[in-house]
Amino acid sequence: MRDANTLNIQDRFGRVNNFFKSEKFQSIPFVDLSSLIYAILRSRIRAGEYANKIKAKSSLSGLFYDIQAISIYGPYSDAMFIDKPMHEWLKKYEDYLTTHYSFRIFSVSNWLAFHEYLDEIAANCPDEVESMLDIVYPPGNLTSD
Repeated sequence: MRDANTLNIQDRFGRVNNFFKSEKFQSIPFVDLSSLIYAILRSRIRAGEYANKIKAKSSLSGLFYDIQAISIYGPYSDAMFIDKPMHEWLKKYEDYLTTHYSFRIFSVSNWLAFHEYLDEIAANCPDEVESMLDIVYPPGNLTSD
């Protein structure tokens, strides 16, 4: 244990506590995003949205997986397609996600914007990437089944 000979247990726990309160810890993308989503959940619970425990259990069943996926992969992605309820939760934070992490969120609720985004990617595809597509996906091997 590091510093066990120079610091007592209280001082070591104090160091850990100070780290958790620090800007460095709070600016870790996973911590920042998951905290944001948990804060949204908390405000919804306080507003009485999940008063019925049986319905809440059903509607929140995949929430923790969504939080984990968005918090881990979002900051390193250009965009994410998420389910409609989570998109509704994050809708008012889209500017924050775009400016701090440069990723956009899409769902069936903004389906048209998602397809515009995909069209934009296709229109700006560099020639070298286009030529590699024939290697990865040889012509005639794609089916519409």
